[in-house]
Amino acid sequence: MNYDLQLIKNKYVDIKNNIKKNINNEKTFNDFINNIILHSLNGNEIIFLVANEFIKTTITNNYLELIEHAINETLNSNFQCVFLTENELNFFKEDKTNNLNNSIVNFNKANTNINFLFENFVVDNFNKNAFNALRTILNNKKWNPIFINSSVGLGKTHLLNAIGNEYLKFYPTTNVLYVTSDEFIREIYKALSSSDHNEIERIKDKYQMVDVLLIDDIQFFSKKDKINEIFFNIYNHNIKEGKIIILSSDKPYNQLENFEDRMKSRFAHGLNIEITKPSIEAVVKILESKIKSNGEGYIFPKDTLNYIARRNQTDIRKLEGCLNQIVFYAFNNLPPNSIITIQTVQIATEKSRQDEVNNYGYDVDPELVIEQICLAYNIDMKLVKSKSRKKNISNTRQICMYVLRKKFNMPYAQIGTYFQNRNHSTIIESVDKIEKIIKNDESLKKFIENIYKNI
Repeated sequence: MNYDLQLIKNKYVDIKNNIKKNINNEKTFNDFINNIILHSLNGNEIIFLVANEFIKTTITNNYLELIEHAINETLNSNFQCVFLTENELNFFKEDKTNNLNNSIVNFNKANTNINFLFENFVVDNFNKNAFNALRTILNNKKWNPIFINSSVGLGKTHLLNAIGNEYLKFYPTTNVLYVTSDEFIREIYKALSSSDHNEIERIKDKYQMVDVLLIDDIQFFSKKDKINEIFFNIYNHNIKEGKIIILSSDKPYNQLENFEDRMKSRFAHGLNIEITKPSIEAVVKILESKIKSNGEGYIFPKDTLNYIARRNQTDIRKLEGCLNQIVFYAFNNLPPNSIITIQTVQIATEKSRQDEVNNYGYDVDPELVIEQICLAYNIDMKLVKSKSRKKNISNTRQICMYVLRKKFNMPYAQIGTYFQNRNHSTIIESVDKIEKIIKNDESLKKFIENIYKNI
């Protein structure tokens, strides 16, 4: 059956009633579902307009499957739902001659995530080189290819999607494509298993026609010889034709395992940039930006911001998920514009903290605790973990041992594993020494109390 927008609107009340039957909390239904606006149709996608990013995130993470089921059950159809904010709708109105549907088709063709933009990417010392390099692509192809590496969750995916979206905004007729390594691998394997022997050539043609090719997490090509061979051909063709290639990985190109030297050599030809670990100040800055757009008016004092940032310093994606949990908890349990205390955060993230217990045996990674103490004393964590006997390093090491023992009740033998397997008696001696000092040193006592508070 063919559906137009008006026909769906006529059934919209029935659809919402169907959804409501499956949501126990009426307040949740009214706050998140009842006010979304049926905006437009784009093929088999229904475009909904939502009030803000927080509502969009909550719906997408918690109710998307329920909503799609209610729609398709009511209409006997197979629609998918897309939720956009007003800003996102405006972003894809490329010019007065292009309508919304054409913009969304362009987005779908590029396979990018429209939430990832340069405008909502927080730039600081740890990521500014990668950000600046991708911005220059809009005007200058000098650095090609660009290879970005970082640990998980530090913004590589955001940047790759952002340059794809920005490039389309500047050059709407170009062919931009973002793919994860998993998508690329599955596509190649499917073609290889096809009875049509020309399928692989069609795949190559598809990627060789792309003006801007963005491939995320290329390290997963490791140990896949056939994938590497096909990618090598695509890569060489596109670079020769002056087309833009941007790649990301969780490690530098020269540390990629089971990649041919000829491929690593190609990567070396371009620009290689590392996104380093952010400082606490940078993470707080990112957190404040996300609260501004997704905080629903709740007030986050400085000590709360530091508490959240310290526990999520190594993974911005995890930081965002933590914030969503906190705001969702506050939305359902606190008055509007409430102050979010550390205790509120602990209650809201109880399940996540339990997951940390399952991962580490504690509700925070002990490595993070050691790092924060080292930062406070401005001493390299590697030195604190070393055999160095310098007084300032030794004192910091002893405080780390004390905190791990007293805060986490960590076994002495386990503490030793964090400090080059120091023996049981050394750990006991260090803990006892700090315990005696604290009795007469008020500043050290307050310092350790603040550590306890922040972790």
